[in-house]
Amino acid sequence: MNWKRFLNRYSFIFYLLPSSLLLFFMLIYPIFWNFYISLHKYIVGDNPTFIGLTNYYDIFLGTLSKNFWYSVYITIILTILTVILQLAIGIGTALLIHDKTQSKIIRSVLLLPMIVAPVVNGVIWGYFIYHPSFGVLNYVLSLFGLEPHLWTYSAQEALPSVIAILVWQWTPFVILLFSSGLEALPKAPVEAAIVDGASSWQILFYIKLPLLKSLILSILVLRITDTLRAFDIIMATTLGGPGRATEILNIMAYKTAFVHLNMGVGCTLGTILFFISLISTILMLYVIKVE
Repeated sequence: MNWKRFLNRYSFIFYLLPSSLLLFFMLIYPIFWNFYISLHKYIVGDNPTFIGLTNYYDIFLGTLSKNFWYSVYITIILTILTVILQLAIGIGTALLIHDKTQSKIIRSVLLLPMIVAPVVNGVIWGYFIYHPSFGVLNYVLSLFGLEPHLWTYSAQEALPSVIAILVWQWTPFVILLFSSGLEALPKAPVEAAIVDGASSWQILFYIKLPLLKSLILSILVLRITDTLRAFDIIMATTLGGPGRATEILNIMAYKTAFVHLNMGVGCTLGTILFFISLISTILMLYVIKVE
């Protein structure tokens, strides 16, 4: 065998090897380890005991099902409302600032919430805006003679409060992508529609939005997958409370594994969340491909 020829032909393997090993140990191996532990009864400090799919049965139909399905409900509500508001506000804002002479400056200012770390955003909102005693929001309400609210300290108001933070932080992401899409649109169809007497709304709904349908679906996929694994903002503001008012699946898995030290059930919840994210992503990508 001509080793020199072989090395020249397959030298790319040596360049891909470091990143492939890093990807394996940082992503693929933890997924399989997580699934392996989910098949065991494993309390931290004890030896793992293989129990098969018992953890999955307990979560879906057994003793843990009530808490699990409640967290699923909270996760669905938070994801749907957050993504809808982010898309509506983001697309609307991008359309408003499009073609403005100061659009680049406005866009740079609007990106500021996204630049700040989520934990920092959570602390700012939780302690300086939502705090019932010295929060800015209650102070503004008092100026209008309105009663103060408990916000993140109330079971009824905690989830909307968290959704507001997520919308505030990640709507600029939608604005950025949709603005880029608007700038990349071909000018000929719009100019032809203007010549034919089409109104601004007709141009928007019959030309711009159809041409940007794939982009909108892509943004939808990114926002859904990111919102499903929301963690840092919730931990910085409510810790999943009060009670279990904001305990989405991600928070439930964390508490089960690292607070109650039940790694078996915690890994089971993590595996379930992984497959929920994977299936939703595959479905959305299939829709994008069809479009």
